[in-house]
Amino acid sequence: MSSGGSAWATLPGTTAGTTGVPGQGRVPPRARHAAARHPPVPEKQRMEHTVTERTATIASRVGLHARPAAIFADAAGAMDLDVTIAYAGEPADEALDAASILSLMSLGASHGDVVVLRAGGTGAEEALEKLVKILETDHDAE
Repeated sequence: MSSGGSAWATLPGTTAGTTGVPGQGRVPPRARHAAARHPPVPEKQRMEHTVTERTATIASRVGLHARPAAIFADAAGAMDLDVTIAYAGEPADEALDAASILSLMSLGASHGDVVVLRAGGTGAEEALEKLVKILETDHDAE
């Protein structure tokens, strides 16, 4: 880093020198990683198949963190589909890669939060049902 530089970032449309509180400007370096998004799917690919959606309520007491996130990411990554996850009500283009542990941790879903899983292609319905069961299981009680 250059001398006198700062690892803190100033968000567009805000002023520098604030505390990092959302909407007030600067955020700590680690928080910037939470904004990482799944690369957008090309329009042609999106139009080739119907997208299937399922909602799930996070059952693990610690939310979608550590062990539950690892179990879910492994299952999503083992599927021959691109699966995304987002909070219910968020636009599909802001969804995160469900097979990425970093994306799941940055989502920050807590116990009781409702999320939407999306996938397209052959076998999407069955795949999403399996993933919903994982999210709706309290892995902390096992």
